[in-house]
Amino acid sequence: MAKSISNPFAIQPAPNRQRWLAAIRAVGVLLLLSFGLILAQTGARQWLLEHWAEGFGELASEQQIVRLNQLDTLGDVAIPVIAKRLSAEDESVALAAFELLAKRQSEWTGRSDDSMAEAHSELMAGLAEIVDQLPTARLAWLNQLLNQTLVECVDQQSEPVRVAYQQANELGAMLAARARPARAPTNHVRPMVVRAPSLAPLPVSLQFDPADRAAFREASTPEPDDSPALPLSTWNTLSVIGLLSSNRTAERDQATAELARRGLTPEEIRIANQLAAPQVDVRLGLLESIRGRTDIDPRPWLLWLVEDVNREVRSRAVDALAGLDDDAVRATLRKRLVTEADVEISERIRSLIDRTRLADVGLLR
Repeated sequence: MAKSISNPFAIQPAPNRQRWLAAIRAVGVLLLLSFGLILAQTGARQWLLEHWAEGFGELASEQQIVRLNQLDTLGDVAIPVIAKRLSAEDESVALAAFELLAKRQSEWTGRSDDSMAEAHSELMAGLAEIVDQLPTARLAWLNQLLNQTLVECVDQQSEPVRVAYQQANELGAMLAARARPARAPTNHVRPMVVRAPSLAPLPVSLQFDPADRAAFREASTPEPDDSPALPLSTWNTLSVIGLLSSNRTAERDQATAELARRGLTPEEIRIANQLAAPQVDVRLGLLESIRGRTDIDPRPWLLWLVEDVNREVRSRAVDALAGLDDDAVRATLRKRLVTEADVEISERIRSLIDRTRLADVGLLR
């Protein structure tokens, strides 16, 4: 049998070209599989969202809370659905929805600016749909979510962040319009978890009347009666000032000595006594007198008054700070914005921050 002779004119494919084509085909297959998997996951999440949202109102309250937690596992796609439940008839369900949304906000800080902004936009859009349906007592919850978004977006410049910031301002206007006839009660407000140390609120209240202590005991430095051995050198200055209103002479004297040790002048210690006074009129008088003084720095005193338990004191303190063009003042007001539950005062702080923000970028003259 004759042996076959290979065609001397045939061109064999180059080995490198074959490997290159095989690699391209493999990458193409992987991309198609990945794309298909993403589509499948997205479709599955959307199906679960619709399935879990269907018939939600017919469930018992306990089952609704369980369902909310299931929805939360779906990620950002569930934000509008969870936000809608802030208007639930059962307050325990509404509270569960609020806490889930607040928790989600605390998780967005680690994202890129655009991803964070898209999530905040989803939340603001969802809240805008139900702001007119909320009972008055729940407006403070919405106010806290709104303020957190503003704090996160105020200094960012990308387009998605600007959109989220604008949505938050529009929602703030809607909220303020609802709140003006009757301010939202704050007795049901749950404190938000602040995400970064730079946003941590001051640890104590400024009203040291014993009748009001229960309202802020968890957030404050331990009271002297509870911790008699605690040295004042470990206390923050505001906590030491609070002792100036103590019924015990020894505690007042100890606080005075500690403030002097920290460098406060006799005049500043006199002002500190006014700050610690349980009478609202005394603190209002301090506010009016301190704002026009040039011999001392009024900023720390006004910023402490912004933390006062009395609404009128806080409101006037914000107005007094509005005329101060100072980065430290704005930073502290942003801290307060996170925890301020009064809708009208929050609106004033937002307006102040937004005005200075526009001035910083040259849009306000």
